Amino acid sequence: MERASPMPAPGLLVAEAPMGEGKTKAALAAAEILAARFGLDGVFVAMPTQATSDPMCEQVLQWVRTFGPELESQVALLHGRRRFNAWWRTIWDG
Repeated sequence: MERASPMPAPGLLVAEAPMGEGKTKAALAAAEILAARFGLDGVFVAMPTQATSDPMCEQVLQWVRTFGPELESQVALLHGRRRFNAWWRTIWDG
């Protein structure tokens, strides 16, 4: 949050820390700060593997729900094997 607040323009922030240190929460907080400061909306969370993308999508969905449940439909899991993810099918297929 300390790095995002003084940014003169929207940009890229890189967070490096060991697993479990709060990088995801920091990234989402920075996204909120930058969106508010620059009148932006939307965030893209990229992960290196399907195994990390699936749980991250769940975390992002929980975060989005804090703004309003109507925004759930704006969250998408975007990898080629998403149809095999039972959690994803439950939410989006019905």
